[in-house]
Amino acid sequence: MKEIKEFHMPSFGFFIIPKEKIIEKKTKFQRLEIFEHDFYGKVLRLDGYFQTSEFDEFLYHESLVQFPLFAHPNPKNVLIIGGGDGGALEEVTKHKDIENIIMVELDKEVIEFSKKYLTEINKNSFDDKRVTLRIEDGINFLENTKETFDVIILDLTDPSGESRKLYTKEFYELISRRLNKNGILSLHTEAYIHYPKIFSRILSTLKSVFKYIGNHSTFIPIYGTSLSFGLCSNDI
Repeated sequence: MKEIKEFHMPSFGFFIIPKEKIIEKKTKFQRLEIFEHDFYGKVLRLDGYFQTSEFDEFLYHESLVQFPLFAHPNPKNVLIIGGGDGGALEEVTKHKDIENIIMVELDKEVIEFSKKYLTEINKNSFDDKRVTLRIEDGINFLENTKETFDVIILDLTDPSGESRKLYTKEFYELISRRLNKNGILSLHTEAYIHYPKIFSRILSTLKSVFKYIGNHSTFIPIYGTSLSFGLCSNDI
């Protein structure tokens, strides 16, 4: 196959050469592609951007999920917004003391194709009896639910298109109202090396809502950069 390129800026980027394209589908919300690669294994792209791969998904999903779950003193109720590939969900289901997991995903076809092709990433975690799937907009869910959560995990695409509204002060305030005492929000806060302005803007917005902000980062090969993650709380 021809190489697939992704650019961080007009003069800099990276590429992979897949063995084959497993599927390409225009869903209601985005263009979904899954490729097979000899090093990365199966690779998911959405709207032309790499999202995850079998080889290095743990670097992203463990950073996003395990930090808040171990930081919280006793997490029982967890909400995941986004993450249709199921990688974050799989990390949450490893914790046997968690009682209730709600996953809200806008695009049901991402879940459907991930169940079929990305089982090495999600380990069939969608079938866990503690999991409730909601196919709807994350803002709509938070505005209408009466449930509160110990940990809320945002597994989102970058702040553009449908995801842009999930990086606002208004959305973070909505999340804050749905967190229990000692509750933690976990999210990725962009690639601070290549996108420092976006990173700073997200961090500034979070600081306008949450009293405590912690950051950590890791290099993720399929993104070609180091990604930052944020832990946010008003109690801890």
